[in-house]
Amino acid sequence: MRAAPAGAGRHRGSDRAARGRARRALAASAPSDATHVVFHTAVLMYLDDAGREAFVRQVGELPGHWLSVEGRSVVPGIRVRDDVPNDSSDLVLAVDGVQRAWAHPHGRALTWAPNP
Repeated sequence: MRAAPAGAGRHRGSDRAARGRARRALAASAPSDATHVVFHTAVLMYLDDAGREAFVRQVGELPGHWLSVEGRSVVPGIRVRDDVPNDSSDLVLAVDGVQRAWAHPHGRALTWAPNP
């Protein structure tokens, strides 16, 4: 087994910064009248806590809106609306980090959460 080369891993922060610049550049390349939307469903559960927190921070830095459909404890910072009737398997549908509805995992039903 060989040791890692000197300086290996040192550029992780700069790699993240470069990816952040690339995301912002991609967003800036869209037409000026476009509405930017980041959408994902049931994928953040595959990231560890640090990865989820980084994703939330990075998507918050982009222009436009963020639409997520994830498990109830997956996205940090979203207040889960247990005051609205839901099944234990329902997913949290959120817009810009605020829960708007409970969604059946396969799209069969949607229960809106009033007054977020």
